[in-house]
Amino acid sequence: MKGSPPMIRKTISQHSYLLYLLPAVAFFVIFLLAPIVSSFSNSLFVWDGLGRRSEFVGLINFQRIFNDRVFVGSITNTILSVLIGPIIQTSLALILAVLISNVRIGKTFYRAAFYMPVILPLVAASLVWFSIYNPTFGVLNEFIRLFNPSFEHAWLGSTSTALMSVLTISIWRWTGFSIVIFIAGLQSISPEYYEAAKVDGAGAFTLLRKITIPLLSPAIIINFLLNIIGYLRLFDVIWVTTRGGPAGATEVMSTYIYRQAFQYNNIGMASAASVILFLVIAVCSGAYLTAVRRNND
Repeated sequence: MKGSPPMIRKTISQHSYLLYLLPAVAFFVIFLLAPIVSSFSNSLFVWDGLGRRSEFVGLINFQRIFNDRVFVGSITNTILSVLIGPIIQTSLALILAVLISNVRIGKTFYRAAFYMPVILPLVAASLVWFSIYNPTFGVLNEFIRLFNPSFEHAWLGSTSTALMSVLTISIWRWTGFSIVIFIAGLQSISPEYYEAAKVDGAGAFTLLRKITIPLLSPAIIINFLLNIIGYLRLFDVIWVTTRGGPAGATEVMSTYIYRQAFQYNNIGMASAASVILFLVIAVCSGAYLTAVRRNND
C-alpha cells in the first residue's frame, strides 16, 4: 500500500478491525443463521432429507404435526418439564447456595461437589442413575423396601413416574450450575445488611425472606429463565435413558424433532416442529436478555 494516497491508507487502517470480525461472522452465518433459515424453508416442503425437496405444501406440515397425538403429547410433556424442572432446580440451588455461603469450613469442597455432575459425562451419569432406578437391585427400591419389603417399581418403565424420574436426573445434573450463579450473587450482598437485621432480632428465615431473596432477585430471575430455556431444549438425558418412552411418557419436542428427522426421514414435519420450538425459545431468550439488561442498568 506504499503507493496509496494517505486518505485511503487511513481509511483502510480505521476499518481493519472488520477483518478480525470476519471469522466470527462467517461462523454465525454458516452454523447458526443458515440452519435457522433452512428449517423455516424446509417446513414448507415434503422432503426425506436425501434427494431434492419434492413438493411444496405450505403450512400443511404445521397442520399435520398439530393433528399428531404424539406431537401434542410432546408439547404437554415439554410444558410439564418447564413447569417442574426450573422451579425445583432454582429453589434447590438457592437453598444450597445459601447453606454453602454460611458454612465456615469446606466451602470449596461443597462448591466442587455440587458442580461435579455438570462436568460428569452424560453416559457415566446415566449408568449411575440406571443402577439407582433398577427395579430389582436399585438403591432407590432397596431403600423403600426397608419400610415396605414387597415394594417393586420400574421408575423409568412406568408412564406415571418416567418423566419425573428423568427430570430428577436433569435437576441433579444442572443444579450445580445454578448454585454457582447464586453464590456469585450472594457475594455481592454486603454483610452489613445481615448484621443490622440480626441486631434487630431477625432469624434465619427472616434474613432469607427480607434480605437475601429481594437483593438476589436479579440472579433468581436470570437463573430461572436460563433453566426454562434449558428444559425447553431437554434432549440428551431423555434420549439416553428412555428414548421418549414408555408409550411416549417422556416424549418432548426435542425428541419428537429428532425422531421425525432421523428415524422417519420426514424433514418437513421435523422442521415445522423445530420452528415452533425455536419461536418459543426465542421468546424466552428475549425475556432473559431483557432481565439481564435491567439488571445491568
